[in-house]
Amino acid sequence: MTTRVANLAQYQRNITYILDTESRLNTAQIQLSSGQKSTAYSGIASDVRRRVNVQDSYVQSQQYTSSNNLVDQRLQIMESNVSQIFDVLTNYKTLLVNGLNASNSADLAMPTQAQSRRIVVAARRNAQDDGRYLFAGSRTDTPPVDQTGLPASYTIPSASGASIGYYKGDNAQLSVQADINFTVNYGINADEPGFEEAIRALRDVIIGPPNDRATMPDALGIVTQALNDVSEIRAKIEYSRC
Repeated sequence: MTTRVANLAQYQRNITYILDTESRLNTAQIQLSSGQKSTAYSGIASDVRRRVNVQDSYVQSQQYTSSNNLVDQRLQIMESNVSQIFDVLTNYKTLLVNGLNASNSADLAMPTQAQSRRIVVAARRNAQDDGRYLFAGSRTDTPPVDQTGLPASYTIPSASGASIGYYKGDNAQLSVQADINFTVNYGINADEPGFEEAIRALRDVIIGPPNDRATMPDALGIVTQALNDVSEIRAKIEYSRC
């Protein structure tokens, strides 16, 4: 009797193994003939979840890459415009030095030359990318520098960071989510002290007499400081791109 029970249990196990093997063989044959891993969702549920997770990660990575490329494009435009402002101020400083050393600085038409440079400096700070004003903080639909009435309506700020009459942007700094749990601030606003100093140095000569040797040294000192500060602004933008 004991032997029979043992033989029956072993027989049942063997049957189970045989049926399991046949089932796996049938599954393999179906996979080979159909090219599919399973004919039912239950057979691929874990793979589907893994694929969905991978797909979601890929889409998210693509979004981060797209956002980072867009920000880098904006920073390149900002850097280019700031570099142009720096070049204009460098040329203006040379003009002031020549005006102070010339026997008749009125021949240099200093107010006219300063005015043409003032227009360029203001316009560079109204730079756009795809319709967005880049130097206006979060007010990307508003030109940050209002040239109406400049330079007569110009207001010298009482302190660094104080309100400037021609600036129409805000104090917000833009940011981008560069990766998961990683947000980066970027950009420069048009009310930076270096930009304000540039407008002030140009304004002094524009509204002064053509041969005012009292005004030009003051303007020279201001534009020298502006060049230092604009150089720092450019360095900030370059650092943001790192």
